[in-house]
Amino acid sequence: MFIILFLKVKTLIVGKNGLIARKIAEKTHKKQKNQSDFLFTSSNKASLDKKTIFLDLNNPNDFDYSVIKKFSNIIMLGGISSPDECENNPKKTKEINYYGTKFFIEKCLKLNAKVLFFSTDLVYGKSKSIFNENSVVNPECNYSFWKNNIEKIFINNNNFKVFRLSYVLSAEDKFLTYLYNCQLNNSIAEVFHPFYRNVIFIDDVVDATFNVFNSWEITNQINNICGNESISRKDIAESILSGEQIKVIDPGEAFWKIRPKIIHVESIFLKDILKKKLTSFDETINKLKKL
Repeated sequence: MFIILFLKVKTLIVGKNGLIARKIAEKTHKKQKNQSDFLFTSSNKASLDKKTIFLDLNNPNDFDYSVIKKFSNIIMLGGISSPDECENNPKKTKEINYYGTKFFIEKCLKLNAKVLFFSTDLVYGKSKSIFNENSVVNPECNYSFWKNNIEKIFINNNNFKVFRLSYVLSAEDKFLTYLYNCQLNNSIAEVFHPFYRNVIFIDDVVDATFNVFNSWEITNQINNICGNESISRKDIAESILSGEQIKVIDPGEAFWKIRPKIIHVESIFLKDILKKKLTSFDETINKLKKL
């Protein structure tokens, strides 16, 4: 059963079109009677409406920060999420993911807002160790390096918290969509292997997002948002396709240079944030098959 404890404070969700933001909006629209409690930002002026205001993290000084006085819970999902783009266009992406993000968060914290910053398990780098929230980080690509720098800048501020995401699985996941298309067309799916992450169901991520604001004072500052099981892309493919429809391939050194083949993470704190049992990988796949 999906349960949301609705936020008591008006909330600004930075990054309207991302997966998690869309899921928050979907659940909110279904469950929340007072839609004025939520506001989204977008850098695409064509997507602006009565619930969406303009924010360009490449130019954050132009934002109307008086909004923060009313919408004082900030869910920080905005930025460029592609590690490849961060490597290929470092100047452009650093302006958004580091400088713009830093400026915006600083402004919000000065206005006494609470900021939940979405980071990544890539900050841990390459290792066979199992990482928890107390582990030493070792970011090895631009994307994770800038994420970790934002964490370090604000880590001593009690109004700043971090969610380090592992692989979030949802019905809109590109890899799952690719697998279902292969199933539909009876074609071969090319799968990168070994490529392991602690897969977490999107609904658990959304629950954790709501719950952390409702228990802010007792929640740890840095939290791994991850499943209990280390799952490979091959495991995911085998949950959808027959063995003869799967072809394991190596994407090459350029791909692995910025993506560890294996990141094993666990969370000391997620269970207390969720206040429920994590959705297992098998349960997640079964839920998504019914959608």
